[in-house]
Order: sequence, then structure tokens, then C-alpha cells
Amino acid sequence: MLRTKYPRLAAISLAAASALFAATRPQYGGFLRLQVRAGADRINPAGTAAQQKLVPLVFDRLVELDERGKPRPALAVSWRTTDPRQRRWRFTLRPGVRFHNGAPLTARAAAAALQSAGLQAAAAGEELVVSYSGGISALLRELAGARCAIFLKGAAGAAGGSGPFRIEQWSASRGGRLLANEEHWAGRPFLDGIEIEVQGTPRDRLLDLELEKADLIELPASEVRRAAQRGLRVWSSAPVELLALKVGIDNALLREALGLSVDRDAIRNVLLQRQGETAASLLPNWLSGYAFLFAAVRDPARARELMSGNPRRQPIPLTYEAGDRLAQAVADRIALDARAARIPLQSAPSAAAGGAGVRLMRLPLASPEAGRALAQMAAALDLPMTGSPSTPQALYDAEAALLAGVQVIPVAWLPQTWAAGRRVRCASGRAVLSTGELRLAEVWLEQGSQ
Repeated sequence: MLRTKYPRLAAISLAAASALFAATRPQYGGFLRLQVRAGADRINPAGTAAQQKLVPLVFDRLVELDERGKPRPALAVSWRTTDPRQRRWRFTLRPGVRFHNGAPLTARAAAAALQSAGLQAAAAGEELVVSYSGGISALLRELAGARCAIFLKGAAGAAGGSGPFRIEQWSASRGGRLLANEEHWAGRPFLDGIEIEVQGTPRDRLLDLELEKADLIELPASEVRRAAQRGLRVWSSAPVELLALKVGIDNALLREALGLSVDRDAIRNVLLQRQGETAASLLPNWLSGYAFLFAAVRDPARARELMSGNPRRQPIPLTYEAGDRLAQAVADRIALDARAARIPLQSAPSAAAGGAGVRLMRLPLASPEAGRALAQMAAALDLPMTGSPSTPQALYDAEAALLAGVQVIPVAWLPQTWAAGRRVRCASGRAVLSTGELRLAEVWLEQGSQ
């Protein structure tokens, strides 16, 4: 079964394909060997960041984002409103779509999935009605997020999708195997399937890629330059993951001193190998449009002055996720700078989130819609945020309020980065969107030796 829409073979210009890959045309067959940093107990739209990376492979959404970040139809073919305030939108669903278990896509199933993501949705006959006060542009971007993927709950409570690949087997610690969905509404993917392996060490992933034991690997920012020096193809998104300190200390002067001691430029230039951006805000500028208004001020002299009148002798723990080598390096550097400012910070790994002291956290963007992304980031940081900002000014005010108490200190924004092996080809030239989403249904493997 060949694709009949833009994502696949029928929509690829042979001239464009020959310009990208002179010796290769799209081919069907083969299993892509994908290596990721962390495991997940299941692929779930409401799950962790590790789970959500894989959500677009198994689950469809009403709309999806193209390579330029613009919404385009997916499970919904059109939308309209008769509400003069434009707060109720009616979506026409694509006919003939079935979930992996054979059940048909219905407005009721779509409404239930969106309700679980916190949206107001209901079935109206064969149409889906969504109530939303933020305008159609914001609504479409939110519907394109992984948390708004459409699923059908199975008998055992597991979420079943309708996406380009279906789960054949899965292990939380080892990964799993996905098979091509032969009946996908956009046509069969080029790949027969994807074999996903959890490989926690970046250098081991790079070695497996060079030895052709893997085809596509998740790559930390600190290894991008090394990969490029080895001649590997690297695909990077816009900055989509925030490294930030969650400060659980009551002393306001100490929190201020800690914020002034962080050397963001050194972290980006040395530890992150100039990948990503230094951060002073919770949302990246490409999403909010106003991040440049927040200043990342470093003033170690002022930090020492604050601490001289407010001495602290007991060590303060700075924890990070055990096994995360990049987080460890960043935490060690932050602790070093803090001690130079007379703040007795001690870095150490920890599996527990939260608690007293300071914690270095990875905070991925949970939605391509700015208001929802900020609200979910505030929830992850356990910071109060009232209302749902629907204007740029309201969004800025809400973010400024979250940052005002120095209970969170943004450090750096990281891209989502992958390195591809020599056999991997993609219809659009790169399989990673600016939002960090993997588009592996458009990938094929060049025939040749394994």
C-alpha cells in the first residue's frame, strides 16, 4: 500500500529527492535501530518526557506541525466555528481511520482523549466540539502536542493509538519493537518497523552508530561536536529542554546570591560545547517571543557580599538525576561557582525529586502552545500559577511572577539532538522537527550491508 498524501512516496518530487540523495530513492522495508537515553514503562501521551519522545510514532493527533512549525490537518480534516466569540470549534474527523485494535475513530473517543489532557471536548454527532478561550491559533498548536494525542483505552487500561507504527512488544528497561501500521490513514511507512534500545551511555551510543549496530541515536548536547568531528549527520531541534535549578531554600538572600553566582556562559561554551542557549526565562524566545526581556545577570562579587552578612555553614545539597552525566557536569560547575561565592553547595546524585536544598532539573517543553507549556512547567516545578494566560502580556506577567522569588533559576536551553547512521534517509531531509518531534514514518533505509 503506497502513501497517497504528502508524507510519503507519492508526494516526493524525484528531482528534490535526487538533489538530496543522488544515489537513493525512497525504499520500503527494514527495521530502524533506534537508541534512546532513558527507558519508559510504556509509550503514553500523558507520560514522562522519555515516553513523549515516542508518542508521535504510535499515536496520531487532530493536527500536526509541519517542518516550519505550522499546523496542518491530521485526524481532523477541517474545523470551523459559528460562535461569535470564537470559543467553540467544531472539528470534522477524517473518515475511515481505525485504531491499531481495529476499532473505528469516533468523535466520542477523540473527546475522551482530549478530556484526559484537560481540554473541554464533547462529541456532537460525528463532529468533535472543543471549547477554548485562547483563539484558534493557540488551540491548533496545543492539539499538535503529544499530550493531545488521540487514544483508545484497551481492556487492560493501556492506551492504544492509530499512528504509523504499532507496539509489538515493550520493556521498560530494554525498549521494544514497533511494527508498521499497514492501514494508517496516510499510508504505510517506508520502514517495516523500529527496534528501540535503551543505551544510557552517550559514548556507547556513538560507538554503536559508528559500528553500524544502531541507525539513529539520541545525542546529548555535549557530544554534538564529537559526532560532527567523526563525520556523522546530526539533526537538532530548536531549544526544547530547560536545565534549571529548583531552589527549596527559605532564605531569600541566599536564593538571590545563588542566582548571581551561576556562570551560564561557561556552562554553555564548555560543558554544552556551544549547543543550545543560556537561559533567563522558563520559555524559549522562539516560543514566547519575549524571553530576551529577562536578563541572566552574573555578579559573584554581589553574591559574596550577600553571603558575608548572611553566613551559611551547613552544606546545601545540589542533587541531579543519578546516571545523567551531563547533569552531573553542570551541577558540579554550579556548585564550584557557588562555593566561590561562599555558598556551601555540594552536588550529589539523587533519584528523588523535590525536597529541601537545590535540584538541577531537566524540563522539556510539554506543549508547542506557550500558555499550556508554561502552566505545565510551573506544575513540574511545584510553583503556583493562577489562570491560563491567553495574551502575550498575560503570559509574560505570569512567567515574571514565577521567576520573581528566585525559587527557580533557569540555566540553559538545550535542543533535542539525534545522530543518524549512513543508511538513514528522510523524505524531508531531516527527521527531527524544530519542536523536537521525531518523524520516522518519513524515514527509509538505504539498501546495503547491515
